[in-house]
Amino acid sequence: MSKNIEDVLKTLSHRELDVLSCAVKRYSNKQTASLLNLSYRTVETYIHSIFIKTGCLTREEIIYLLEKNGARDELCVRHEKLSEVAVSSPKHTSVVRL
Repeated sequence: MSKNIEDVLKTLSHRELDVLSCAVKRYSNKQTASLLNLSYRTVETYIHSIFIKTGCLTREEIIYLLEKNGARDELCVRHEKLSEVAVSSPKHTSVVRL
């Protein structure tokens, strides 16, 4: 990947960043869908979009790229905030975007 990871992260939508933060924590698509109150297929679509925007082919490649460039910790913090909101919110409501 020739792009700067920080520039690439700026192109991701809030929901793509939410999904990516779950991927960084090794959540499955099913777990991500449950946490974010999305369908499984929607999560797959976001993952595919993230692959296209980053130029990566696998989750492992994205995680490696994030770790190599020091951006993984920021996404882990985002994930922790998502988890806190999801735990305190009833299942039928949407997760608040951060």
